[in-house]
Amino acid sequence: MKILFVHSVERGLSRRKPLKLGQVHHGLSYLSSVLKQHGHSTRVLVLCSERARFSLALTAQTVRQRAPDVVALTSVSSQYPFIDGIARAIRRIRPEAYLMIGGPHASLNPEECAASVYDAVCVGEGERPMDELIAQLASGQRPSDIRNMWLRRATGSVQRNPTRPFLQDLDELPYPDRDMWLPWIDDEEFFSPAIVIGRGCPYTCSYCSNHSLRRLASGKYVRFRSPENIVGEIEEVRQRYLKGDRNIYLEVEAIAIDKTWALNLCEALRRYNSTLSEPLQYRCNYRITPQSLDEEVFRALATANFRRLNIGLESGSERVRREILKRDYSNDDFRRAIDLARRNGLEVNLYNMIGVPGETVSDHMETVRLNREARPDYSYTSIFFPYPGTGLRKTCEDRGLLSGGLDVRRERKHAVLDLPEFPRRQVQRAYDLFDWRIHKGQWPVHVRLRKLVRRYIYKLGVVDCVYRTLTPAWRFVSDAFGIDRSYGRNLPG
Repeated sequence: MKILFVHSVERGLSRRKPLKLGQVHHGLSYLSSVLKQHGHSTRVLVLCSERARFSLALTAQTVRQRAPDVVALTSVSSQYPFIDGIARAIRRIRPEAYLMIGGPHASLNPEECAASVYDAVCVGEGERPMDELIAQLASGQRPSDIRNMWLRRATGSVQRNPTRPFLQDLDELPYPDRDMWLPWIDDEEFFSPAIVIGRGCPYTCSYCSNHSLRRLASGKYVRFRSPENIVGEIEEVRQRYLKGDRNIYLEVEAIAIDKTWALNLCEALRRYNSTLSEPLQYRCNYRITPQSLDEEVFRALATANFRRLNIGLESGSERVRREILKRDYSNDDFRRAIDLARRNGLEVNLYNMIGVPGETVSDHMETVRLNREARPDYSYTSIFFPYPGTGLRKTCEDRGLLSGGLDVRRERKHAVLDLPEFPRRQVQRAYDLFDWRIHKGQWPVHVRLRKLVRRYIYKLGVVDCVYRTLTPAWRFVSDAFGIDRSYGRNLPG
């Protein structure tokens, strides 16, 4: 059968090449590889919600040309209104196609999706359920009795099937299909490929929906692939997709959750790198807990050639972290983690969040001060967004903060809540000036200024489109004259 996957981003790199290699959707990639094992044909359509008119035209052109038997869409909550509009357009263009949706929004809001135009709604993990669904369609049946699937009957009613246990052996899955994304990837943009090495998270951060997703099915939620299986995929990525770059992001919620597994993985990576003339470099997420501040793990990461850790500080206020975000570690724990990373030659990328309900301007300035003290090599800062299925979403509802609706545009870069304790205008200003403030006296003024200007450009849709259009010319000029494009990368910190 012919399956067309549909994935959307808010703003792509360009109309025709919207993604970087590290931005492919791994859920769809795994679905595609499973279906290809059984002889089915898969393609993906990547759309940009900010370019709604162009996306609708591209959808119509693709659906008419490809004539898919099945169209499978995925969506996070902020993209769902756009994706649902695309689904309705597909229903009009090709009414005979079987239409289904999955992903975080569908899993947490299946009733909303079932009330729309979809023939099936996938709740939870989709590899085995979709394999069964496509097999039934291929045999001429109308799909029914598939666990994890809500299925529309011929009468129009919905069969709400229960979920199956979480897949326990992730090594059973084939490596994700990256080939179908190649037409959508801008090779000129630096972004190292990502490899998913585990699923699930044991923590209950109030801004994350992991705890809600964990309740969808039975069985162990936090699972890891075997080191041998991970190394096998790394070798495939190295041979087929790396083009001069030697960096790979090993994606898991927190690499030190299981110390024994982490040490075994590091040893497998060390042995693998010893066989290469040019060893690969890795980066990963490191969750701070009092138990994770283990020098043995940091040494193992360095030996395995990890070069960067993503560490979620989120707030420099211990009160905000513990009472609001439900992240239980002290500022001294944070300082210890930074010290361990630096002593083992590891760069640090700090994640910060601004505008959390209950946060004050004073709390935010604690975040600025702690970042200045840590001197991160990189930082990723976002404005809080109240996602469905999270504890803080309920807090926002209880406080009446969502009565005016939410603007999902420029998600996590645009202040959407007007908090009495931290007004929207101040939140936006704190976000815009964050890098400028934390690197004052540490990075050259021209580098800080470039980052500041880029942040303001991003907020202006038309100007940003012009900027992205001119980016290839900027690359050519900067390469010709040896101009640094790092925006602060690799500066002393």
